[in-house]
Amino acid sequence: MIVSPQGDRIFSVSDDKQLRIWDAKTCKETKAIPAHDGAVVGFSLSSDLAKAVTIGADKTAKLWNLTDGKLIATIALAGSPQSVTFSPNGLRIAIAFAHADRGNRICTYDTVSGKNYKPLPKGRPSFRSLYFLSDNRTLVATGDDKSLNVHDAAAAKRDASPSRRCDGIIYHSNGTQAFTAGKDKLVRYLDVATEKT
Repeated sequence: MIVSPQGDRIFSVSDDKQLRIWDAKTCKETKAIPAHDGAVVGFSLSSDLAKAVTIGADKTAKLWNLTDGKLIATIALAGSPQSVTFSPNGLRIAIAFAHADRGNRICTYDTVSGKNYKPLPKGRPSFRSLYFLSDNRTLVATGDDKSLNVHDAAAAKRDASPSRRCDGIIYHSNGTQAFTAGKDKLVRYLDVATEKT
Protein backbone atom coordinates (compact mmCIF):
# COMPACT_ATOMS: atom_id res chain seq x y z
CA MET A 1 0.00 0.00 0.00
CA ILE A 2 1.19 3.54 -0.79
CA VAL A 3 -0.42 6.80 0.34
CA SER A 4 0.00 9.79 -1.99
CA PRO A 5 2.20 12.61 -0.62
CA GLN A 6 -0.89 14.86 -0.47
CA GLY A 7 -2.68 12.22 1.60
CA ASP A 8 -5.73 12.19 -0.69
CA ARG A 9 -5.27 8.83 -2.42
CA ILE A 10 -4.32 5.31 -1.37
CA PHE A 11 -2.92 2.77 -3.85
CA SER A 12 -3.01 -0.98 -3.19
CA VAL A 13 -2.36 -4.32 -4.89
CA SER A 14 -3.11 -7.89 -3.84
CA ASP A 15 -3.68 -11.48 -4.89
CA ASP A 16 -6.90 -10.43 -6.65
CA LYS A 17 -4.84 -9.31 -9.71
CA GLN A 18 -5.88 -5.64 -9.36
CA LEU A 19 -4.23 -2.28 -8.83
CA ARG A 20 -6.74 -0.28 -6.80
CA ILE A 21 -6.99 3.45 -6.09
CA TRP A 22 -8.95 4.67 -3.08
CA ASP A 23 -10.17 8.04 -1.87
CA ALA A 24 -8.36 8.48 1.46
CA LYS A 25 -11.12 10.62 2.99
CA THR A 26 -14.08 8.39 2.19
CA CYS A 27 -12.16 5.07 2.00
CA LYS A 28 -14.09 4.33 -1.21
CA GLU A 29 -12.49 2.74 -4.23
CA THR A 30 -12.25 5.18 -7.15
CA LYS A 31 -10.54 2.95 -9.71
CA ALA A 32 -9.68 -0.74 -10.13
CA ILE A 33 -7.22 -1.67 -12.87
CA PRO A 34 -7.02 -5.36 -13.89
CA ALA A 35 -3.24 -5.55 -13.75
CA HIS A 36 -2.02 -9.16 -14.09
CA ASP A 37 -3.05 -12.74 -14.85
CA GLY A 38 -1.90 -13.75 -11.37
CA ALA A 39 -1.27 -12.08 -8.04
CA VAL A 40 0.22 -8.59 -8.10
CA VAL A 41 3.32 -8.96 -5.93
CA GLY A 42 4.57 -5.37 -5.92
CA PHE A 43 4.19 -1.89 -7.35
CA SER A 44 5.72 1.56 -7.38
CA LEU A 45 4.53 5.03 -8.34
CA SER A 46 6.33 7.68 -10.37
CA SER A 47 7.19 10.78 -8.35
CA ASP A 48 4.56 12.84 -10.23
CA LEU A 49 1.92 10.12 -9.55
CA ALA A 50 1.12 9.98 -13.26
CA LYS A 51 2.35 6.40 -13.73
CA ALA A 52 2.54 3.14 -11.82
CA VAL A 53 4.55 0.01 -12.45
CA THR A 54 3.21 -3.34 -11.22
CA ILE A 55 4.97 -6.70 -11.05
CA GLY A 56 3.10 -9.96 -11.06
CA ALA A 57 3.31 -13.67 -10.43
CA ASP A 58 2.74 -13.98 -14.20
CA LYS A 59 6.40 -12.82 -14.61
CA THR A 60 5.59 -9.48 -16.20
CA ALA A 61 6.09 -5.86 -15.27
CA LYS A 62 3.43 -3.46 -16.48
CA LEU A 63 3.56 0.31 -16.78
CA TRP A 64 0.25 2.15 -16.28
CA ASN A 65 -1.13 5.62 -16.94
CA LEU A 66 -2.92 6.44 -13.67
CA THR A 67 -5.04 9.19 -15.21
CA ASP A 68 -6.99 6.89 -17.50
CA GLY A 69 -5.93 3.47 -16.19
CA LYS A 70 -4.54 2.44 -19.58
CA LEU A 71 -1.62 0.09 -20.08
CA ILE A 72 1.47 1.86 -21.46
CA ALA A 73 3.85 -1.10 -21.77
CA THR A 74 4.37 -4.72 -20.75
CA ILE A 75 7.84 -6.09 -20.01
CA ALA A 76 8.30 -9.86 -20.04
CA LEU A 77 10.54 -10.93 -17.17
CA ALA A 78 12.89 -13.92 -17.06
CA GLY A 79 12.02 -14.78 -13.46
CA SER A 80 9.66 -14.18 -10.56
CA PRO A 81 9.84 -10.56 -9.40
CA GLN A 82 9.53 -9.62 -5.75
CA SER A 83 10.24 -5.89 -5.54
CA VAL A 84 10.11 -2.87 -7.86
CA THR A 85 10.88 0.85 -7.72
CA PHE A 86 10.84 3.89 -10.03
CA SER A 87 13.79 6.23 -10.37
CA PRO A 88 12.80 9.77 -9.28
CA ASN A 89 12.87 11.04 -12.89
CA GLY A 90 10.59 8.17 -13.97
CA LEU A 91 12.94 7.00 -16.74
CA ARG A 92 14.09 3.76 -15.13
CA ILE A 93 12.63 1.00 -12.99
CA ALA A 94 14.56 -1.53 -10.93
CA ILE A 95 13.23 -5.01 -10.23
CA ALA A 96 14.57 -7.54 -7.72
CA PHE A 97 14.01 -11.19 -8.56
CA ALA A 98 13.34 -14.17 -6.32
CA HIS A 99 16.44 -16.10 -5.25
CA ALA A 100 16.04 -19.19 -7.43
CA ASP A 101 15.02 -17.38 -10.60
CA ARG A 102 17.69 -14.77 -11.25
CA GLY A 103 20.54 -15.61 -8.90
CA ASN A 104 19.65 -12.73 -6.55
CA ARG A 105 19.88 -10.22 -9.36
CA ILE A 106 18.44 -6.79 -9.69
CA CYS A 107 17.66 -5.68 -13.24
CA THR A 108 16.93 -2.16 -14.43
CA TYR A 109 14.71 -1.27 -17.36
CA ASP A 110 14.08 1.84 -19.46
CA THR A 111 10.46 2.93 -18.97
CA VAL A 112 10.15 4.26 -22.52
CA SER A 113 11.67 1.41 -24.56
CA GLY A 114 11.46 -1.44 -22.03
CA LYS A 115 15.16 -2.10 -22.67
CA ASN A 116 16.81 -4.26 -20.01
CA TYR A 117 20.05 -2.65 -18.90
CA LYS A 118 22.99 -4.79 -17.75
CA PRO A 119 21.92 -6.64 -14.55
CA LEU A 120 23.48 -5.46 -11.33
CA PRO A 121 26.05 -7.80 -9.74
CA LYS A 122 24.80 -10.85 -7.90
CA GLY A 123 24.40 -10.44 -4.20
CA ARG A 124 24.41 -12.85 -1.34
CA PRO A 125 20.89 -12.08 -0.19
CA SER A 126 17.61 -12.24 -2.00
CA PHE A 127 16.62 -8.56 -2.23
CA ARG A 128 13.28 -7.52 -0.74
CA SER A 129 13.18 -3.74 -0.85
CA LEU A 130 14.54 -1.27 -3.42
CA TYR A 131 14.89 2.50 -3.41
CA PHE A 132 16.47 4.97 -5.87
CA LEU A 133 18.11 8.07 -4.45
CA SER A 134 17.46 11.49 -6.00
CA ASP A 135 20.50 11.21 -8.32
CA ASN A 136 18.53 8.61 -10.37
CA ARG A 137 21.45 6.17 -10.34
CA THR A 138 22.16 5.17 -6.72
CA LEU A 139 19.99 2.20 -5.83
CA VAL A 140 19.72 0.89 -2.28
CA ALA A 141 18.52 -2.66 -1.66
CA THR A 142 17.75 -4.54 1.54
CA GLY A 143 18.21 -8.27 1.61
CA ASP A 144 16.93 -11.38 3.34
CA ASP A 145 20.20 -11.46 5.28
CA LYS A 146 19.19 -8.06 6.75
CA SER A 147 21.97 -6.29 4.85
CA LEU A 148 21.82 -2.89 3.21
CA ASN A 149 23.41 -2.86 -0.26
CA VAL A 150 24.26 0.20 -2.36
CA HIS A 151 24.46 -0.10 -6.17
CA ASP A 152 25.36 2.25 -8.99
CA ALA A 153 22.54 1.41 -11.41
CA ALA A 154 24.03 3.44 -14.26
CA ALA A 155 27.40 1.65 -14.09
CA ALA A 156 25.85 -1.73 -13.12
CA LYS A 157 28.13 -2.22 -10.14
CA ARG A 158 27.86 -2.59 -6.40
CA ASP A 159 29.32 0.38 -4.57
CA ALA A 160 29.20 -0.96 -1.07
CA SER A 161 27.62 -3.49 1.24
CA PRO A 162 27.37 -1.79 4.61
CA SER A 163 26.78 -4.09 7.54
CA ARG A 164 23.52 -2.39 8.52
CA ARG A 165 20.94 -5.03 9.34
CA CYS A 166 17.43 -4.17 8.18
CA ASP A 167 14.26 -5.53 6.59
CA GLY A 168 13.11 -2.29 4.97
CA ILE A 169 14.21 1.24 4.31
CA ILE A 170 12.62 4.57 3.44
CA TYR A 171 14.50 7.70 2.43
CA HIS A 172 13.74 11.34 3.04
CA SER A 173 13.14 13.25 -0.22
CA ASN A 174 16.43 15.11 0.27
CA GLY A 175 18.29 11.79 -0.18
CA THR A 176 20.58 12.36 2.81
CA GLN A 177 18.57 10.68 5.56
CA ALA A 178 16.89 7.32 5.90
CA PHE A 179 14.99 5.20 8.40
CA THR A 180 15.51 1.45 8.58
CA ALA A 181 13.45 -1.16 10.40
CA GLY A 182 14.14 -4.76 11.32
CA LYS A 183 12.88 -7.80 13.15
CA ASP A 184 14.71 -6.55 16.24
CA LYS A 185 11.73 -4.14 16.56
CA LEU A 186 13.96 -1.08 16.24
CA VAL A 187 13.63 1.83 13.84
CA ARG A 188 16.99 3.45 13.13
CA TYR A 189 17.80 6.85 11.68
CA LEU A 190 20.66 6.69 9.17
CA ASP A 191 22.80 9.53 7.84
CA VAL A 192 23.47 8.38 4.27
CA ALA A 193 26.75 10.30 3.85
CA THR A 194 28.41 8.90 6.97
CA GLU A 195 26.42 5.62 7.15
CA LYS A 196 26.05 6.28 10.89
CA THR A 197 22.88 5.74 12.89
